[in-house]
Amino acid sequence: MQQMKRCKNCSCNLQDHDVVLEADHAQIVIGRLFGAREIFEGRLTSATPSSIVTSHSLHEPSYAVPFAADNNSARKAPTAAYNVSVESYAPESQNNKATTEYAWVPMENAQMVEKYMESLPVEERPVTGSQGEKNRKQRLAQQLPLFDFDINNQKINDEIEKESLAKFIDNVRSNVVGVGEVVEVDRDGFLDRATRNMTMNGDNGEMNEDGQKTILPTDCKTCSGRLDQGDVGVTTSHGHKDDAWHPKCFRCCVCNELLADLIYFYHKGDYYCGRHFAEKQYPRCSGCDELIFAKEYTLAEGKSWHFEHFACDKCDLRLGGHRYITKDEQPHCLECYLKHYAKASDMCENCEKNLIGEKFLLKEKTLFCSAKCKNEHTQKN
Repeated sequence: MQQMKRCKNCSCNLQDHDVVLEADHAQIVIGRLFGAREIFEGRLTSATPSSIVTSHSLHEPSYAVPFAADNNSARKAPTAAYNVSVESYAPESQNNKATTEYAWVPMENAQMVEKYMESLPVEERPVTGSQGEKNRKQRLAQQLPLFDFDINNQKINDEIEKESLAKFIDNVRSNVVGVGEVVEVDRDGFLDRATRNMTMNGDNGEMNEDGQKTILPTDCKTCSGRLDQGDVGVTTSHGHKDDAWHPKCFRCCVCNELLADLIYFYHKGDYYCGRHFAEKQYPRCSGCDELIFAKEYTLAEGKSWHFEHFACDKCDLRLGGHRYITKDEQPHCLECYLKHYAKASDMCENCEKNLIGEKFLLKEKTLFCSAKCKNEHTQKN
């Protein structure tokens, strides 16, 4: 039986369904890739508390991302918080409080969170219970497959393949994965670095009076639009130190989707989601959706498959050495194709002979019992 990552009823990806995960997907991925798995998943077994962000920042956020220091000094600690209520005041009245609940925020600074969220399209803001929260969950499931970055989630028995996966994960942890940092654009564009007396070890940034990193006005790396004073942008620990993005422009270079929870994978100057970075390194099985570390595998219909997963989408019959027909980009054995999809049930298009259990020809998804019937039908039309 295949380890299918698609719905067996409608054949769509599971992330297209409104599936409720047992725990926040991003928290698990960050815990595993940033060296905090035991702490993180231990906390996920208990009830998730909510933070109330009411001022500039929380000194002790109740549910911020834990971070284990490692030897990679270039990588910055994630600052996200989850299931957070952000309190703000309406401009016209200091007594008119407004509270918004978010499934995820990039930091524990209420003013920065508000600026960041306002810079995103409404449908991408992860407000609890909104379409934005649903979109976030779908992006997380699509962009960050757990089985790509944890050897315990891969059903691999071959020791050489296990070693390849382990090396891949180690490289991702040490050199590739990062989390974008939300920063404020400060100072006017007439001040250059020499007049700013930079003191941040070469970073294009300073600290404002609230202890938040700031950057000079600059152009967005994606759209070339301006990031002006008072705006918020996204910077990274990889790539050129001056690179910055509008929050809505920080996207995977392959699928052009917003990078879920600002989690990126850097490779040769480009920023990827986890799925598409992994696919730059190894082929992905179209049957089980996991990476293929074996030296030998099946190539069919322009896709890659584990030998055992090149099977009928309906009945799981292994198709190696068998005839098959594709439907919705998935292979089907002849019997299942005739049963579920064949035009005019299971009859020859020309003479209406019943073809169940019989040899047939397929031309442009139309069934014929023989070359003679196919030619006759072609001449008629």
